[in-house]
Amino acid sequence: MAPLATSATAAATRVERPSISTTPLALPNLLLMSPGPSSPHPRVLAAAGCPLVGHMHPALLSAMDDVREWLKYVFQTRNRFTLGVSGSGHAAMEAAVNAVVAPGDVALVAINGMWGERMALLARRHGGDVRTIQAPLGEVFSLDDFARALEANPGVAAVFVVHGESSTGTLQPLAGLGDLCHKHGALLVVDAICTAGGVPMLMDEWDIDVCYSGSQKCLSSLVSPSPFTMNERAREKLKSKAHQIQTYYFDMNVAGAFWAVDGKPNVYHHTSIGSNIMALREALALVVDEGLESVWHRHCSLADKLHAGIEELGLELFVKDPSLRLPTVTTIKVPEGVQWAQVTSYLMEKYNLEIAGGLGPTVGMVWRIGIMGNNARVANIALVLRALKDALHHVGFLPPPARAAAPPPAHLVTVVPTEANHPCSAAPYPGVAASQTSGDGAAAAESVPPPKPVAASATVDPGDSAPTAAAAVSASVAVAAVVSAATGVVSSVASSVAASSTAAPIAVQ
Repeated sequence: MAPLATSATAAATRVERPSISTTPLALPNLLLMSPGPSSPHPRVLAAAGCPLVGHMHPALLSAMDDVREWLKYVFQTRNRFTLGVSGSGHAAMEAAVNAVVAPGDVALVAINGMWGERMALLARRHGGDVRTIQAPLGEVFSLDDFARALEANPGVAAVFVVHGESSTGTLQPLAGLGDLCHKHGALLVVDAICTAGGVPMLMDEWDIDVCYSGSQKCLSSLVSPSPFTMNERAREKLKSKAHQIQTYYFDMNVAGAFWAVDGKPNVYHHTSIGSNIMALREALALVVDEGLESVWHRHCSLADKLHAGIEELGLELFVKDPSLRLPTVTTIKVPEGVQWAQVTSYLMEKYNLEIAGGLGPTVGMVWRIGIMGNNARVANIALVLRALKDALHHVGFLPPPARAAAPPPAHLVTVVPTEANHPCSAAPYPGVAASQTSGDGAAAAESVPPPKPVAASATVDPGDSAPTAAAAVSASVAVAAVVSAATGVVSSVASSVAASSTAAPIAVQ
């Protein structure tokens, strides 16, 4: 082919080759202890780097089957309609609103932070008649709050609530809410972006109709696909409004066929993000290997350790009631006279450590620290507390130390853990009670038994102390408190230790 002839006019209008350097990217090796994303396990990153396959290749479709079944385990549901939405958590939120809100439908949205506000915005954009209930920042809603709102707004089609409000650090109790909504003829939609895979999410037990999460949060995968599930009640609503759906990409009627949720052959919907599906498959495999109750114990135990350390530094936690604190995202009041960004910048520059400031209504008010998935490690909590103390000295909140602090031990600055010291390996963390996972008879009859309980004789992380009986009891109390708070049950410490969760997890396939 002859070279393309170029006229003077054409040459003048063509775009010059950019002068940007084409040297391969060199990114910093950060420890991501913000509310997300969290640092992925090496196995997850390796899966993302596997050779590409076509979007209908058997290898990818098989991985999608694994993701679908393992997400049921994480959500604790037997919903057939369980899949990953191609996109970030916002995509899953949009899909949820699109599925259950038709133009003119009354939608009741609970707002106590940034993500309730975002739910209300999306519901309005989909034509919903949005009514809201409000709670002060750092507080949650009671069943009575919802009951009064439903009685005051007859004909509500759907109630939207955030399980873990990451802008404020609250954990919303959900037990009893599904039943209340259904008595008023409403569906219950729950945002579990930063809770599923980190704290108890009992979708079937709590009678939740639609729930979605984020793959880059407690599952420590890449951003997308975002976990999504809905029950048959919600599917009926979706089918009834099929003619009103204005978007193809977020039409869950056809997305469900692509993921073969009804057991039929996969039907092409869109070109999926194959590498990310492979990564999510490996992230979920790590959760299944460890066992869901052990995962819950680990996050709750380490949150308690972080909270105690923060208070020892003279800082104040933003959420006053310990039972309402979100274990996966801790919010800390920025002290008067301290510039929050000076602290976060110092941690990034000196320690390659990322924590976040406030979001939405809490901008300038708080710091936010994430304890999620692969990052929920004893060594990382120790590093965060040490680095935060150093930063508070640096900005003048704490008096100068008597002598310069020694550099952190090498094991505390290892961002990417090895298989030997990773929390999702065969042994649980020191001080975290062994998993009590066991399937019930019905589940065992139709699926593979859940992961085997992990022995309490743990392999100790470098620099961590050996497990103790007292620490194990403390971990049991920690997770029991979260389950009690989530289910709205107030019980004594003794009874909490005796029953560290409300129900045995659903078995995995």
